[in-house]
Amino acid sequence: MSDEKRVATAEILNTSVHVSVKLNDRYQGPPGPPGKDGSVRFEDLTEAQIEQLRGPQGLTGKTPQITVQVETGEPGTEASVIQSGTAEAPVIALTIPRGNVGATPQITVQVKTGEPGTAASVKQTGTAEAPVIELTIPRGDTGSMGTLTINGKAPDEAGKVELTAADVGALSGTDATLTQAEKAADAKATGDELSQLKSETAYVTGNARNGLYRGKNLCELGSEAEWAAFLEKYQVPRGLFVAADNSDALYLGDYVTIKNAGAYSGDWMIAGFNTHKNVGDNFDPVDGVSCAGTVNHIAMIPRSAGFALGTPMNSTSTTSGGYAGSSMRTHLNETVVPALTESLGKRLLIRQMLLTNAVDTNKSHDYSDLPGVSSSRAWYLSRAELMSEAQVCGDTVWGSPNDTGEADEKLPVFNFIKPNAFDRESFWLRSVASLTCFVFYFGSGAAGPADANSDFIAVRPLIMVG
Repeated sequence: MSDEKRVATAEILNTSVHVSVKLNDRYQGPPGPPGKDGSVRFEDLTEAQIEQLRGPQGLTGKTPQITVQVETGEPGTEASVIQSGTAEAPVIALTIPRGNVGATPQITVQVKTGEPGTAASVKQTGTAEAPVIELTIPRGDTGSMGTLTINGKAPDEAGKVELTAADVGALSGTDATLTQAEKAADAKATGDELSQLKSETAYVTGNARNGLYRGKNLCELGSEAEWAAFLEKYQVPRGLFVAADNSDALYLGDYVTIKNAGAYSGDWMIAGFNTHKNVGDNFDPVDGVSCAGTVNHIAMIPRSAGFALGTPMNSTSTTSGGYAGSSMRTHLNETVVPALTESLGKRLLIRQMLLTNAVDTNKSHDYSDLPGVSSSRAWYLSRAELMSEAQVCGDTVWGSPNDTGEADEKLPVFNFIKPNAFDRESFWLRSVASLTCFVFYFGSGAAGPADANSDFIAVRPLIMVG
């Protein structure tokens, strides 16, 4: 290139060479072809270029704590959603309108009887607010009397059967029908009538019940009110001893569990009915307690002899003063009677007892040469006493006629069971056997004498309840 067409300046600085070339405009060449678009599309980049452009990973963002609030709007309003709060704790408030209160339907049910042989049906009519349900139930076919007979007797034209007393007796306990009136037999009604007829004649009343034994556990009683209800149930005050509805009756050997009577709580059985009626020389009540001599009552004894085991007749070996003067009788009055009164109250009756109160030291019994025979007796008021030898065994063997006193008959219950039927404990009797011995009943089944101070014998009192 000539010096005329250009100017060149060269400058050498150290080891570097800077060349500036300025071309005159008049020597500018023609335009070149169009260059590529200066913009860059991502899809045109290579993987290596993309990797160079990727920046460092950003920080982990926070999980927003979203709160949703739901409110009930008025009926007819629009539902709405409103967002408030921040990006980290957005609040979304929903408003949902309440629906209108619906009406309670008034349902009517109609039942109709269809003709025999038709199908049952259910039909609904009316409105949603007042639906009507119509039930149609077909009538059954008319039944036939067939060849029904009662104790061999056919109904007459009116459907009625006349029965004699013998017929009723033959039908007792069956479900026969007494009257027919163009319909099937009403067996239950007739059965109930026959049951009632049987119950009215099944129970004898009054003192005749002294000939019937059962031995059933009746109930538990622990207060005067409970005893009063029990006695009224079985009509004891009227001397019947049978339930008013004829559902049950009292029997010899039946027993009640007495509660709240201390050491004398337990099973007490019926030993007889009205066994002390009209006995004694004075029937006046004492402190509001009636006398068994004028009041219908039941005689009761412990079912077993295990009460107060080891209680002696006297603290020493003597029968002086007879049974009336014994420490045993003091024990009965001061311990047994108060204990039983806690349960029975005034239902524990008083009664007059003819008890021995002296012993002749110069006389002997026929069975023994040992001196000591009861010599006198008197009437005493009592609410609990020991049984006599005659009441248990039916006769006097070891004692004397004075010892028997008013208790001269065997208790009815012992006509059916032995005195030791439920245990083999020995128990005291009120008879004097000698100067040192009273009579007792062996657990092995016989009576005999025992030292008055013996400590192996139980107490088995006799009481009257009414």
